[in-house]
Amino acid sequence: MLEVVVVCITLIIGGAIIVSMLKALAMNDSDFEKKRKELLKLFNSAKSTIHITTDLDIRFFEKEEIIESLKNAAERGVEVKILSDPKGYKIAEMPKLEELVNKGLINVTEAKEPFKIRKLHHYMIIDKRAARLETYHPPKGFGNGKSKGVIYNVPRVALYAEHEFNEQWEQRLG
Repeated sequence: MLEVVVVCITLIIGGAIIVSMLKALAMNDSDFEKKRKELLKLFNSAKSTIHITTDLDIRFFEKEEIIESLKNAAERGVEVKILSDPKGYKIAEMPKLEELVNKGLINVTEAKEPFKIRKLHHYMIIDKRAARLETYHPPKGFGNGKSKGVIYNVPRVALYAEHEFNEQWEQRLG
């Protein structure tokens, strides 16, 4: 009888833990969807450049809407450059994104050093006018709820982020 009680308690506690985990994941996915929608608006409005530093989160870069938006931007003549964190996912893990690279529509390359030691971590700059800056989170760890991002439509902020991006882009060669 004691074994049955222990098993039942274990199942109840285990079930509660699983429910808590699912709720946490749902909250993170909701935040993730909000971020995705904000960024789609920026990508779709881009006229000259989309510059991104990222750990290449599969949940973002393999979404059909994101791929289509980046592809359409490139086909409009927008320069799309993605600088990936060397500790993050690899382009070979994302066939949809890799296809855009292979077609020459976008350029993806790995940074020389991990982003954690840089002044800015993960960010996006659209047309040197809007920037999405994100607090640091471990590569491959976006879903941990520790990342916060803000979109700034402040040219001064965007120019600073653009300068940082270009510096890192050039450093990858050396």
